[in-house]
Amino acid sequence: MPRGKYVNHKGRSREFTPVDVLQQELDRIRQGERSSGVPIRNQGKGNFEDKCIRSQGAHSLIEISNPNRLPRRKPLSLLISNANGNQFTEEDDATQRRRHERRKERMQSENIQRSKETLADLARLALVIDRR
Repeated sequence: MPRGKYVNHKGRSREFTPVDVLQQELDRIRQGERSSGVPIRNQGKGNFEDKCIRSQGAHSLIEISNPNRLPRRKPLSLLISNANGNQFTEEDDATQRRRHERRKERMQSENIQRSKETLADLARLALVIDRR
């Protein structure tokens, strides 16, 4: 029987299932499909995967939801097909341009105000230094 990657005292019982045994199990499953006439795999594909996942750890005992875990993203092919159906019109481009210009003006005015405040601070500092 082949062992795992390294031989040490902790992982000594780590042995893998031989290919022959896996093949026999696969054949047994296929025979079950043929005899019943209903494919076993298609009865509950998603449900079978859920059972495999839930059989590990505390998931089998209680319902756990992690708010920090990100939801699965949609496949890129779906996103691309949706984007092709929703093309931007000229009006959308115009509104985006206006928004961008307003934002730019607001940032510039904030920068001008900050620069005026900095100049006033520097003038005050110069007066304080002169007095000392």
